[in-house]
Amino acid sequence: MRRLRNLIQASIPIVGAIIIFLALILIPDGYAQARLGVVVFGILVLEAGVWKVANRFLPSERRYDDLRQEVDRFILLVRGLHRASLEARTSGSDQAWERVREVTDTMHDSVDRLAEMAGRSEDDELVIAPETDES
Repeated sequence: MRRLRNLIQASIPIVGAIIIFLALILIPDGYAQARLGVVVFGILVLEAGVWKVANRFLPSERRYDDLRQEVDRFILLVRGLHRASLEARTSGSDQAWERVREVTDTMHDSVDRLAEMAGRSEDDELVIAPETDES
């Protein structure tokens, strides 16, 4: 599926360029409006490929959307921790250091959620590894 997706993404700008080239070569000069219309259409197809518009229409390969969203939230927390730490170091106030501790605690909660979500997709439940007997 990934190969097909990459092939489609790579071929759309090429198809747009071919449309433009063929419009300029094959449509006679007497049909300037038709030529212009086909060239504009070719440009739109080319731009659609460059801007990867087809991604919206192709199925997503992601199976772990919840995990991805939590990772994105964690990255925002890292940025917040950096801002809070800079503020705490420059101001030195207890309130600023309390904000650093709050963000750190929120990050710990996020790591716990990440551990719960790891290995679980939208379609299936978490698979628990079987316990081994150590005797």
